[in-house]
Amino acid sequence: MSVIKGLSLTLSGIAGALLLANDLLACPNIAGSYMRPSDNLVILWEQNRCNINADAPSAGYDHSIQGRWAGSYFNYTVSRKNIKDGCITKMYGRLYQEGASRLRTEIYGTDGRCDLPPNFTENSTWDRR
Repeated sequence: MSVIKGLSLTLSGIAGALLLANDLLACPNIAGSYMRPSDNLVILWEQNRCNINADAPSAGYDHSIQGRWAGSYFNYTVSRKNIKDGCITKMYGRLYQEGASRLRTEIYGTDGRCDLPPNFTENSTWDRR
């Protein structure tokens, strides 16, 4: 029993150390306002250490975005809510910093709910305002 208890504490300590190490990783600071030139949609990215979030209302949809640094890009999930019927789709993507004033986003799939198929993709560039 004590061996198992000791092992449990050791694994717990390792997990805590890994979470701390991830928060100490160097990641780019992308906080700020960016505009997508294709439709002039503006997103205000907020950042806490290596975690990012943003809200992006657009015509007919509200988007809530949360992500985390993955070593060379941010992995993120978008909760996309249809304002008309309330249906929520999860979209999965990656965000790359391309220089000091440009971001590139890639949506590579969804949960398949609402009006977006699971294989939906979208690539966008965003310029700092």
